[in-house]
Parts: sequence; structure tokens; C-alpha cells
Amino acid sequence: MKSSDFLEEGKTGKIYCNGFGKDNRPIMYMNPARQNTADIDLHVRFTVFTTELAIRMMPPGVDKMIVVIDLREYTLKNAASFSETRQILSILSQHYPERLSTVIMLEAPWVFMSFFKVISPFIDPVTRSKVHFSTLSKKDDNHISNFIPKDTLYTAFGGDSDFVYDDSVYFENVEKFFR
Repeated sequence: MKSSDFLEEGKTGKIYCNGFGKDNRPIMYMNPARQNTADIDLHVRFTVFTTELAIRMMPPGVDKMIVVIDLREYTLKNAASFSETRQILSILSQHYPERLSTVIMLEAPWVFMSFFKVISPFIDPVTRSKVHFSTLSKKDDNHISNFIPKDTLYTAFGGDSDFVYDDSVYFENVEKFFR
């Protein structure tokens, strides 16, 4: 796999790695609302590619990652199919066991919560225990800032980082991890 295989998949920033959370774990961001392609196999391969990137970003002594799934604009229109979701969950659980520290489901709407109830039986119980539903309300016990330092946390999430995804810059920087 090489990053140039995924230029179209990565154009919108639907899945990418950026920064490190607490305990120096790389952060993988997923934003289903930015879905821009219909090729399920390519999307699955891109998810694996991005997971591999997160692993290659891990500093010595770190073996887990944080996944933030930004669901603020999630709708049925941009939802992954049940079969695609099962395929990705199967690959991640079979080939990347124990690589996951935390999954933060940010601002999950009711439609996603319904979908999550359907797929939950297919998620390993240990993995399911790592899933945290969060809102941008500071009163939330699972607030995203509990997992990501304020200087790394995006301003849209209440932090200080003004990072804006740019696919050309991103893929130029990603390439060095795959040489």
C-alpha cells in the first residue's frame, strides 16, 4: 500500500491521523459526513492504510491509538452500509487486536445511536468497553478533553489547535511513514 493509492479517498479528510492524545497515543479522526466515494473495497483499504499510519506514528513504548469519530453532521445519507461496517470491524478486530485505547463518538445523533445498537452485538465486548459517547458540553464526563490535551484538541471541540485538513499537505507528510 502506498499513499498515492488513496488520493481520491483522502481528498475530503473523512479519515486521517493528526496529533497525539494523552499518553502520547496517535489520534485517528473519522468523519462520515465527508464520505466522497462509493467503492467499499477502496474505503476499507483506506481505513486499513490509515490504521497502519497510526501504528507507524506510535512513539517507542506506545502501542495503542485514539479514534475520534466526529458525528456532528452524520445522516443516513452519509452512513456506511451495514456490510461495510461489519467488514471494517472484522478486519480491525482480527488483525489489530489491542491497538485501540479509546473511541470517542462525538455528538452522536439518534440515527447513529440506532445504528450502533444494531452493530453492537458484532463488536467484541472488550472493544465495546473502549467506546465513549461524548458531547461538546463541558459537563460531559466523557468529554473529549479528558483524552486529548487542550493544545492538540481542535478549536471546534473546545481546544486550542486551529488545524485545518488539507489533503495535499497531509499526503506529502504521510508518505514519509511508508518509505
